[in-house]
Amino acid sequence: MSSAPAPAPTQRDEAVLGKAYDSRLMLRLWRYVKPHWALLALALILIPITVAFEIAQPYLLSVAIDTYIAHHISEGLGSLALLFVSFVLLQAICSYAQLYALQLVGQRSMHSLRMATYRHILTRRLAFFDRVPVGRLLTRMTNDIESINEMFSSGVVTLIADVIRLFAIVAMMFYLNVKLTLITFVTLPALFVLVGYSRKLMRTSYRQIRVKLAA
Repeated sequence: MSSAPAPAPTQRDEAVLGKAYDSRLMLRLWRYVKPHWALLALALILIPITVAFEIAQPYLLSVAIDTYIAHHISEGLGSLALLFVSFVLLQAICSYAQLYALQLVGQRSMHSLRMATYRHILTRRLAFFDRVPVGRLLTRMTNDIESINEMFSSGVVTLIADVIRLFAIVAMMFYLNVKLTLITFVTLPALFVLVGYSRKLMRTSYRQIRVKLAA
């Protein structure tokens, strides 16, 4: 005697929050990203280059103010200004190339994921569509995949870039003035509490929106 089909997930099941990070899901997603590893590698290589050009700009400004402007010295200031403009242009070019590569990887990977999801839906029995609401299926195939695309192209890699930028900024701050840098760190505990609280609220709100869309 065959077993009864598993019941479809209810709205209560949909509202249950899972883990913030699931390594198994990331491995499954990597299957669709792997064919485009060259573009991903290019984007990752451009991150420290872009950050280096970005961090160099305020340093050049400090040199211009402390060494030239404060002492009313004009000789050599033009060359420093030209170098500053060059760094701005190079940062813009590298940032554009990084964003273009990321978006290209994201769109190609999500296209493969959409096609795989579509083929999977076509292989389901008719009883499956009796148990699972159409709204939930459409949400999975449209909004959820788009959210994965945003997480990949504007989330994970951007987070890596922000971490590198953060360490570079902190290193430059310590290099310029240790005392002022330590004073700015006084606000970090309050910032961590605020970010943790906001993250929790955002996860809950996003899940509620997801449940309503499926309904």
